[in-house]
Amino acid sequence: MHFPSDLPTILKLIGSAFAGLGSLILAWRAKHILEWVTNCLVIHDNNIKELFNRMDGLRQEHEVVLGASSVLLNIQDKLGFLLFILGFFFLGAGMLCNAVSYIASP
Repeated sequence: MHFPSDLPTILKLIGSAFAGLGSLILAWRAKHILEWVTNCLVIHDNNIKELFNRMDGLRQEHEVVLGASSVLLNIQDKLGFLLFILGFFFLGAGMLCNAVSYIASP
């Protein structure tokens, strides 16, 4: 395998790798956000159904779940924010490396 020695090609390779890594991090983060939002909506819908069953004098089928949104907010505050920043950092650094490669080319 031949590794390029000129600076513009190296910057283009690094830029492409960083942009790809940033895109993957952001896509993974978006997937997990959608999973958590879906879980919270399902829990919310089940809770309302159970509360209506109880008001109508019917037997509860499941327990009422409390605190699902606090788990989501804890994840969003810590790891989610870090992945969000890292994803955009790598995406921006990749674009910057690609832009500089055109300036550095002879």
